[in-house]
Amino acid sequence: MNEILLDGISVSNHLSHSSLSALSVSPQYFLKYKRRELDRNSKAFDLGSAIHCYMFEFTEFHNRYVISPSNPIGGMMGIFIESYVEAEDTMINENMPEKLKLDGYLTLHELCYDKSGFKTALETVLKKFNSDENQTYYKFLKENLGKTVLSQDDMNTILACHASILKHEKANSLIFPGTGDRKPEFEISWIYKKVDVKSIIDNLILDVENKKVYIVDLKTTSKSVYNFERSYNTYGYYRQMAIYKLAVHSYLEKLGINLQDYDISSYIVVVQTTGLHECVVYKPDSLDLSIGIDEFDGLVHKYKWHVNNDQWDFPMEYYNNNGIINLKLSDEHISRIKENC
Repeated sequence: MNEILLDGISVSNHLSHSSLSALSVSPQYFLKYKRRELDRNSKAFDLGSAIHCYMFEFTEFHNRYVISPSNPIGGMMGIFIESYVEAEDTMINENMPEKLKLDGYLTLHELCYDKSGFKTALETVLKKFNSDENQTYYKFLKENLGKTVLSQDDMNTILACHASILKHEKANSLIFPGTGDRKPEFEISWIYKKVDVKSIIDNLILDVENKKVYIVDLKTTSKSVYNFERSYNTYGYYRQMAIYKLAVHSYLEKLGINLQDYDISSYIVVVQTTGLHECVVYKPDSLDLSIGIDEFDGLVHKYKWHVNNDQWDFPMEYYNNNGIINLKLSDEHISRIKENC
């Protein structure tokens, strides 16, 4: 993978919707994202990733995930057991029994104790670790090393989301199309204004016979699918879909396809991971996509400025305006105010 130095640290040089969303927060937030230093809600992320895998890469699902026969051990003991399994495997595979001593730990137990954050005595923790329940979980993790553990409740949620999508006629046709060339988890690497961009589209459907292209993104949410507009605005999903459309344009042009001959449509399939597991299909407005392209263009411009000037402590506007960032209502917000007057 090609890399670039940002603030003295080597990171991947491509941009994506996610990395640009981080840049829209601040340059420092962008650096943390590129360095993989940002914390995320791992539980929700793991479940969302598992649902995506089940929908788009079903043959890989059981290679990546395993269902726990009982509830996974949580809390500090869960971290202790998981750390123990990983560290033990590292020592065996690297054949370096002295590795932990070099890190300042005398035993594997001490390393995992430190990682787990226990305040009680190590001896007390080890007694709990040796209980039948914890030892069963430890052996289960050892047998399934490298896989993400899902609870039975997680699996039930995945199956419920799958059933909900199958029941929704439009969502079903977009996630599991009966016609056209279906390209799930399709990665497109392309160039935009001399900047490398990588886009991974959940489902790209090429219907050559009818000259139609469908760009499909699957979103999972624990909130009502009918309140998705807030997430659509907050997380810039309209910008994400606009970037995907540009990526598809680049891909089709490389194939020698005349874009004017094809009808390209973008859809967001939203399925709820709670409650009734309802499903809704949203179609972004063309004006939203146009605004998304403008925002994408602006963020790429800011990224190039920060790279060229190697300034990451503050936004570009700070450096260009003597440390001041001006405030101004957007034209859209002004129009809304006038409408309500």
